[in-house]
Amino acid sequence: MHFLKKVMLVSSLCLASTIAVGGGASIVEPVGDSDPEPIPEPISSYGTAFDLDLVYGVVNEKNVEYVFFDAGEYSVTDIFNFTLENDAEIEQSIRLNSYASLGWGFFLNSDIRIDSFAIYDSSGGIVQSVDEFVIEKFLLSSGSYTTKIDLSVNTNPDLGGFDFSTLNYTLKTTISPVPEASTLAMMLGGLGFVGFMAARRKVSLT
Repeated sequence: MHFLKKVMLVSSLCLASTIAVGGGASIVEPVGDSDPEPIPEPISSYGTAFDLDLVYGVVNEKNVEYVFFDAGEYSVTDIFNFTLENDAEIEQSIRLNSYASLGWGFFLNSDIRIDSFAIYDSSGGIVQSVDEFVIEKFLLSSGSYTTKIDLSVNTNPDLGGFDFSTLNYTLKTTISPVPEASTLAMMLGGLGFVGFMAARRKVSLT
């Protein structure tokens, strides 16, 4: 009988403890947004290699286009191989023609950054490099070269709801032949002769 009382006492205490805990317990709501922060999309890389067949004395144009259907950031690296048979003055520039479509019209996509615009020789050495859209005219000796263009593109420039976005640009290259030393000497000699004859004629008339 004494043992039974002890068992009943212990059971009563356990039950009372359970009721107390259960009555005082509450569900704690999470503070703030329960969803985790979205993981940024990785930058996708694109690139194409082109061979340029340059013509002296004219503006050579090469158009390049990429179409993106998803919002995000992209990096584009294009290379353009060309060969100069003779020494020449060369100038290159990039003209942007990009746009984004909202389904009912076109908008210029201005969120494009040029990271590098450079000309490399056949050994991989940098001949000329800028971080803008124009490589000013300079003298380049005959040989094989590569123009490399690195661009960063954000296809969601706060327009929202677009159908697609493009990277569309034109590489413009102008090369002018440089007269050889012998040709230059002949030209200077001819100019000197013309000047001498003009001076002699002036003396004879006086």
